[in-house]
Amino acid sequence: MLLLAGLGLSSPADAVGTGNPTISAPTPTAALYDGYTGPFVVDFDDAPVGTYDYVVLEVPAVGDPAPVTSVQHYDNNGTGLDPQLRVTALDPGSYRFQISDADTGTHAASVDFTVRSGSAPTCSLVVPTRVRVHAPLQKVTGKLNSTCAALHTATADWKVTRGGRTYDYFRFDGNASDTWSLYDGDPVGAYTVVPLSARSSDFTDVPQNKPTVVARRDSRLALGGSRSGSSVTLRTTLTVYSASTNVFRAWADKYVAVSYRTCSTCTWHHYRTLKTDAQGHASYRFTASSSREYRVDASGTSQAWEPIPKYKRL
Repeated sequence: MLLLAGLGLSSPADAVGTGNPTISAPTPTAALYDGYTGPFVVDFDDAPVGTYDYVVLEVPAVGDPAPVTSVQHYDNNGTGLDPQLRVTALDPGSYRFQISDADTGTHAASVDFTVRSGSAPTCSLVVPTRVRVHAPLQKVTGKLNSTCAALHTATADWKVTRGGRTYDYFRFDGNASDTWSLYDGDPVGAYTVVPLSARSSDFTDVPQNKPTVVARRDSRLALGGSRSGSSVTLRTTLTVYSASTNVFRAWADKYVAVSYRTCSTCTWHHYRTLKTDAQGHASYRFTASSSREYRVDASGTSQAWEPIPKYKRL
């Protein structure tokens, strides 16, 4: 040590500090669950540089604590980073995480914590399962469920992916909602919203969900008609959104099913299947002596969602 001082250098014990490291996470009251592995966040700002040993001990109701993980090592080089240390998965029980200077066993810190049984509650991103693309740009809104607040989630991030490509992100840092920018030129199909990270206010990892959103072109039905005595005419129009023109265009050569019922609680009966013309129109004239409620609907495809059925009483 005298030689180091004579050369104008510091000894490891003097390089950063001479105090103890501090453990910022987990806290003794943190909600931790079966299979917990960390992170154990350690602040070395006041501690000397050097190698530190860390281990988890089981703390029984009676008797002395005993190691349940192997002793691992961390080299504190004085960079000021707070390492996020991990151990093997822990079963439910009472534990103590402790860390100390590997050479002397001093400059130590520890924290007691409890691992609960069962799976950890999940902070879930709530997004629509289906998106109907009907404009050049749509903002798909995502919100955090109530469990996120119960877990004291401070930050949470997800990325929107399809086919190995990332299209956008949902990021939460105190905000109640965020949006994904979906362009009509983006591929149709299933997007996976992949969790990136979520942390509680005490830096504990928070489990996240992995929702799927299916985006397809929107389609729309219109239904009109008239009655003259017992003669009834139904007229329907079917359109589908076009990404190339950014408007709804006629959906030609598509089958539209016509159904009817005689009262609001009665069973629907299939009546006729019509085929749209080049303008997306289809009509049918028939005889019905009494008033009925009519419904038209159509199927979708892998590229476009089925239209919302339309109703009319004549």
